[in-house]
Amino acid sequence: MRGLGALIVVIGHVALQHPFSSSAWNGGMDDLLEPLAIAGVSGFFTLSGFVLTWTIAGQSTAARDFWRKRFARLYPVHAATWGLAFLTLLAAGVHPALWKMLPSLLLLNVWVPNLEIFWGPNTPAWTLSAEAFFYLLFPLLLPLAWKIRERHLLRVAAGLIAITWLWAGVVYAAVPPTHMLDDGTAFSRLQYFAIVVVAPVRLLDFAVGMILARIVIAGRVPSRLHFLTYASIAVGYVVARWVIPQPYGFVCALAPAVAIGMIYSARADLEGKKSLWPQRFLHWVGRISFSLYMVHWPVVYGGYLLMGQPALSVPEVLLMTIVMLAVSLGLAWLLHTRIEVPAYRKLAPRRQSATPAADAAEPRKGSWRKRAARGAASGIVASPPDGPAAGSASDEPGRPARSRA
Repeated sequence: MRGLGALIVVIGHVALQHPFSSSAWNGGMDDLLEPLAIAGVSGFFTLSGFVLTWTIAGQSTAARDFWRKRFARLYPVHAATWGLAFLTLLAAGVHPALWKMLPSLLLLNVWVPNLEIFWGPNTPAWTLSAEAFFYLLFPLLLPLAWKIRERHLLRVAAGLIAITWLWAGVVYAAVPPTHMLDDGTAFSRLQYFAIVVVAPVRLLDFAVGMILARIVIAGRVPSRLHFLTYASIAVGYVVARWVIPQPYGFVCALAPAVAIGMIYSARADLEGKKSLWPQRFLHWVGRISFSLYMVHWPVVYGGYLLMGQPALSVPEVLLMTIVMLAVSLGLAWLLHTRIEVPAYRKLAPRRQSATPAADAAEPRKGSWRKRAARGAASGIVASPPDGPAAGSASDEPGRPARSRA
């Protein structure tokens, strides 16, 4: 899931540059990828909550150690790619005001309702600003998640998704669609910020992931999810694209598909079901997925700017996509091996101390420990991170997480 998701993000951002000489091709790629892109952000946030909740089960980690590990895990890569992206813009003849770029370096840009400041030089890194907010609250949210009775977990997850729907509906009804985005999407700037960006709203996705992890640990994953997973994706895509008005449809229609697909994937992983995808390659991409997510934008956007933003034929776009993907993978591997892993080993705390938040998160029953241990051994939380900023709360980047069960 990590590797495949990261590759889709890279390819999607190549298409976002509108590189085709044909407007029909550019419009068609927008129609295809817009719902998936917005749903992908929800999926990454949900996956982050899932992985952290699963990984930390049975561990005693002080809140301060958890925050320090998150910093060591994410910020060195963020700072390096922020600098690379800024230098790439300068090389391409773009000279953004430094003061407008600094909030993104400090992971404060998600709180600034100005898209020029919000995007920063490395646009996809805005999700880290939201994740920093999630991590700040995680030691408080985890005990609350464990206090929910197992028989209520599915209802709670559904309720959180319903709140997401309600909020998007309120924004759609109350916020006028003026000052539209300049990328051709159906969002106004304020609608985009209120639905897609605001960290307390996106915390709902993270919380859904936490509850989904509890559902899997408790062994309460509904049976026969295979058909329901693909059906929810297909129906959600059609509804998001052509039925529900935008931007409401992008966020809401695919939310159930994200949740259903996640617990289905987790269950399939636990049961050892084989995938049709090339596992060895995707496992390698999964190991470097965070670095790939962070470094691909300077390659894709900066590279296309340096090329002069040409209008290309379909074969030329395919060739450019392959080259940009290969360069992104190579830089991601270097970033992972030269910065991500060494920085974590140097900055992360070497000891773990008990914490009231983690200890209070332990459930009353002991059966979840065995299931969590089997899940960790099966690789469901191996080689973090998942998505833009998830990962093991305790282990080095790119190494299997160890359960203390």
